[in-house]
Amino acid sequence: MTDEPSESGSASDGVGPSETREQSQTRDADAAQTRPGESDPNANPDRDSEPDTDPVTEEIPLPFDGPTLVKTGLKASIGPSVLPRLLRRAQRLLSEQIDTFHRQHERVHTDEERVVFLATQNYWTHLGAELGFNERETDAVRRAHEAQLLRIGDETGRSEEFETAMEIRQSVVIAADSN
Repeated sequence: MTDEPSESGSASDGVGPSETREQSQTRDADAAQTRPGESDPNANPDRDSEPDTDPVTEEIPLPFDGPTLVKTGLKASIGPSVLPRLLRRAQRLLSEQIDTFHRQHERVHTDEERVVFLATQNYWTHLGAELGFNERETDAVRRAHEAQLLRIGDETGRSEEFETAMEIRQSVVIAADSN
């Protein structure tokens, strides 16, 4: 008869069979503590709540079209306020390395807003680690650069060329005013 609900625990008060009211309250409290992180896929207490307080980073132009940012944010499950901050941090470092890119990587596109290069296959893994990004953040930044190159390919009739190149390399988009 231990499987039967006790007089103090009925179905209407949420206390399960052979469970005291205290055990039920402890169980509910434990479950409530895990819900915030589970219900918010963007929850990352180390990063998402941090404002970008560096005024220099806020002034860095982003060489990405609006639709590219929207598409990337949706695919990468990154909050709309987080993606631009990550991209600006990456741009700051990339703009410092623009001369190296011109010497060591193939430039596949240049326009008024951006210069696009093809880098080694694991480029974003290494740069993300250097910037202190987690895997999801690194993936979001990589996706933004990839999506921008593919968008340029669509606009210039070079889609097939860029898609083929992306099979063995990764795109890096740097603001043109970094030159």
